[in-house]
Amino acid sequence: MPKSKCPTCGSTVKKQTYTKQIEKKRMSYSKEALLLIDTSIETVDSSRDLKLNDSHIYGFLSEIDKCDNDMVIMSINNYLKSNAPKEGKGLKYLSAIIINNNSSKSARKRHEYLSMDRVPPKID
Repeated sequence: MPKSKCPTCGSTVKKQTYTKQIEKKRMSYSKEALLLIDTSIETVDSSRDLKLNDSHIYGFLSEIDKCDNDMVIMSINNYLKSNAPKEGKGLKYLSAIIINNNSSKSARKRHEYLSMDRVPPKID
């Protein structure tokens, strides 16, 4: 691992690569979700002056780790259709969209479950 100098104190800092962790996180998604994740990362990267590195991608995948596959697909599609990367909204914005949609889906499921009443009796 390459070592770099800390800009404030001058001590050597170990640079960490996240390639194995990124591959491990990517294994939990479907092919369609991976294609959309890669597309969104490429569009965000092309619209920025500073390029994304592995730590940004690993942070994004860690934030959306517990989210449902369908919610990831739906959220990324909405993100790309709204042209948000061109407006400067990056991976943090996208992860917030995904987490919000996932939590609202689970809240909706819980509300539907709690609002279910017993089945009405059959009248002959």
